[in-house]
Amino acid sequence: MLGPWDAGREPTPEAVQLGVEVALLTPMPSLSEGLGAMPRFRAQIGPFIGVAGSLYLRSLDGGFTGLEDGGGFVGGADLSLRAGYGLEGVLGEASDGLVYFSVGYGGDTPSSNKFSKSRAAEEGGSLTAAIPGRTGYSARLRMPFYLIPGDLLLLSPLHFASPKSYQRMAVTAVNGGLIPWQHGWATRFGRFQLVLGRELGVTFYGRGSEDDSLLAPGVPPGSGPRVIKFESTYYELPILEYRPYRAFDSTQSSELIMQLFAGVDVPHKDSLVYPPGAPAVDMDRVYIIGVRLVFDWRRYF
Repeated sequence: MLGPWDAGREPTPEAVQLGVEVALLTPMPSLSEGLGAMPRFRAQIGPFIGVAGSLYLRSLDGGFTGLEDGGGFVGGADLSLRAGYGLEGVLGEASDGLVYFSVGYGGDTPSSNKFSKSRAAEEGGSLTAAIPGRTGYSARLRMPFYLIPGDLLLLSPLHFASPKSYQRMAVTAVNGGLIPWQHGWATRFGRFQLVLGRELGVTFYGRGSEDDSLLAPGVPPGSGPRVIKFESTYYELPILEYRPYRAFDSTQSSELIMQLFAGVDVPHKDSLVYPPGAPAVDMDRVYIIGVRLVFDWRRYF
């Protein structure tokens, strides 16, 4: 504790002014945890659980029968639960070490194209869509890779044989891979990143109590449509990612993500339901390109 100044030793006005300037630039420690404490921030590092909701629009090259009225569009939504490990931004704004696995449930609208080019099909609304409205269970996996997608998972035993070698590979993967074309690009408008191979989404359609069904043109031409029951598995690969929004505090984070993706819908277990004795339909794959808007919330531990 400072006492009074001795006579003749009082600070000069210049010294007082200098002291004030220094004090204004000196950091003031905040309160500890409790009432009135300042918020502490942290990077998105460590294990987490989370929820992600997404809206998407897919452009189709046709339909499953190959007889449809050209290409079309399908919209939909998905809600999923996630668990993973965050390593984003550890080595700089360009790095991305995010690893997670998610499971969810989603639904699609009927496609905008019709099962045939007939006038009756065009006027039939959603009942005559080339691909009907469907629901399905979804799963999604994301992790960086060193040279080819999934190589860090395949080479995980190397961690026990040569930990330093595996750690060097992991650091390289986080920084965009051996060929660093997946570096994140942070701008004042958001963060862009090529992510082809880092993420795979799969949706299983027709796995509920009943298979999905669709209409196919009749044979011979002019006869009534055929009814086909089927299941399908849809595979999705995100290509480009844009993150315009991100917020986080000590334990939680949220971000808005836009993705450009490509996909393929593979039908299987198809069977003719009606009319009896009609020729079977050769089901084709449907190739897709689309955009997805995702809101991602995480709780870190």
